[in-house]
Formats: sequence, structure tokens, C-alpha cells
Amino acid sequence: MPFLSSSSTNRKKKRKNKQNRYFVHLNTRRKDRGESQKYAVFGLHLAIFVVVVGVIALFGWYVNKYMSTDEAFNIQDIVVENNVLISRHQILDTMGISEGLNLFSVDVKQCTRELLKLPSIKGVLIEKQYPAKIIVRVSERFPIFQFYKGCYFFVDEDGVILDTMSRQADPTLPVVVGIDIPVINFGTRLEETQLQLALQAVRAFNDSAVKNTINVCTIDMSKSDTVIFVTGKDQQIILGDMDFSYRFEKLYTIVTDLAGRRSYFDSVDLRFENVPVVMRN
Repeated sequence: MPFLSSSSTNRKKKRKNKQNRYFVHLNTRRKDRGESQKYAVFGLHLAIFVVVVGVIALFGWYVNKYMSTDEAFNIQDIVVENNVLISRHQILDTMGISEGLNLFSVDVKQCTRELLKLPSIKGVLIEKQYPAKIIVRVSERFPIFQFYKGCYFFVDEDGVILDTMSRQADPTLPVVVGIDIPVINFGTRLEETQLQLALQAVRAFNDSAVKNTINVCTIDMSKSDTVIFVTGKDQQIILGDMDFSYRFEKLYTIVTDLAGRRSYFDSVDLRFENVPVVMRN
């Protein structure tokens, strides 16, 4: 085996290390070049994105400014539909709109919220018709009975106290008596159990056929578990506290039968399931 001098071995190691250093250096240069290209592409894409967003924002600003200032979009026609109890003027004043106002400045959600604060308003639908028209459709609350506490207050079918009152009773609505309401807040629902019972009875009566044959003037709630209707002829209809629709059906049969015989009742007690007690004059 030939003998290798230490100097020869050192030269080989140096040559090998030099080659290795060159190889690593070459790969590092390639890697740096790839990273630079990635950053350049990312920067280009970012610049394009910023420019596009800026153009869109500028265009949107211009369009918004044009529509909010151009007279072609000023309101020329305001239509209010289905209002009976509440005036057109009060509706528009509550919404804060008028003719000449820019249509795009009208906040439909805010206007709806303001109108629903009125106790007489049950529902609202606001529609914009471009370029210069707005339609307001309201659903109002109508009273189905009244009660007296210093003056007459009116209640709708949901038990909501309306924001109207009168010194005189409305002859077309029954008056609930025999119960005291401690606090009256317009736009709130009645929570008293007896008034809820009266409310159920009135709703059932209004949906029945007998409504067209008798005129109810008073609803006596002085007995906590009994609803008593009193007609304009001072006739009493004792209903109890349940099954009002069924009991009004029986009442209609009784009234129709008596009318066919030219007879009338003084009182009818409908609390008994199959045997109504009829007192005739």
C-alpha cells in the first residue's frame, strides 16, 4: 500500500472543501433569486389590488354623491295607504319626510321603527320607487271595546291601549265595567286577568253570527270568573269564563228560535253545557 504524505492529504481536503463551498454558495444564490421573484410578484398583485379597490371606492363615492344631490331623485310623490285613524300629516311628520327630500336620504328601517312607536300603528311597509316616489302602507289598530277611568279609553283586539281618549263613550263599542285598572300606559297591552277574559269574549262575539242580531252595550266583569254581556234592551247574557265561541253558537240558535216565535229573552245563562237557562218576558 503506497504511503500518502500528510501534505498530499491536506491538499485533497482543501480541494474538496472548496468544491463544497462553491456548491452551497450556488444553491444559496438560486434560492435567494426565487425568494426575490416571489416578493416581486406579491408586491405587483398587492399594487393592482389597491388600485382596483381605490377605483371602485372612487366610483362609488361619485355615484353616491350624484344620486344624493341630483334633483331627479328628490321625492315628488308620497302615497300613504290604509290609514283611517291616524292622519297622513302625522304619519309623515313621524317619519320626518316630505316632498323635495332626496329619496336616498330616507332610512326605511328608521322610519319603520318610528311609526311602530305610535300605539295606533300595528304594522308598516315602506317602499321606495325610483326615481322620486315613496309608498307608505300602514296597518292600524282598531278598538273593540272601551273602559272608563276619568274618561273613556279604547282597546284593540290584541289588548293594546290606543293613544285616544274621549269624554263621551263611543256608542258603537261595548263598555267594560266592574274592574279597576291601576295604571294606564298608551301602547301597552292589558295584563289584568279579567280584562283578558273580556277581550277573549269580545273577539269570539265579533266572529260569531249572533253579532248581527243583538247589540252589546256593556260587559260586566264584577264577578272575576264570569263574563256578562248586557244588551241595549237591558238583556243579560251570562257567558262564564270559557268556550265563548261555542256559547255564542248556542246563543244564536236561541235568539233565532225566539225571534221566529216573536218572543224575546230577559236573560240567558250559557254556563251549563247542554241546558242553557232562558228567562223570557
